[in-house]
Amino acid sequence: LEPFGSYVTDLGLPDGDGNGRSDLDVVLLLHGHRADSFDAKEVRRELVAPTIDRLAAMLRREPGVAVKNVIQKARVPIVTFETRELSADISVQQPFGVLNSWHLRDLCASGWPGRLRALARSVKSWAKSKAIHTAKDGALSSYGY
Repeated sequence: LEPFGSYVTDLGLPDGDGNGRSDLDVVLLLHGHRADSFDAKEVRRELVAPTIDRLAAMLRREPGVAVKNVIQKARVPIVTFETRELSADISVQQPFGVLNSWHLRDLCASGWPGRLRALARSVKSWAKSKAIHTAKDGALSSYGY
């Protein structure tokens, strides 16, 4: 399991309750298997879809865990779940979000540390105020800013 997104980049915006963290994005990467991509459709069919189903079933059996959604027919299939402490999305065989997060984190730390992060958060905040901040709704992802 590898975290990515705002947890890694530290670009999360406060939620409605004033908390400084958005949901936790994690990916399950299985070594020895290709990444899920347009060029490897068999990976989606033979590995990703069954693993997403197994993860959802396993999480449903865990006390204190509420599976909110299982999204198979998406560009990136995910299981969304919540506990009292956190809300999380888990995907399978999607290494690109991890790599993008590392790259963005390193960019924010280079040059004049803090300035790029402040600019990115300002743009994210503006996009959120215009309701164009969520890729699942057809808008740009955080990486698009």
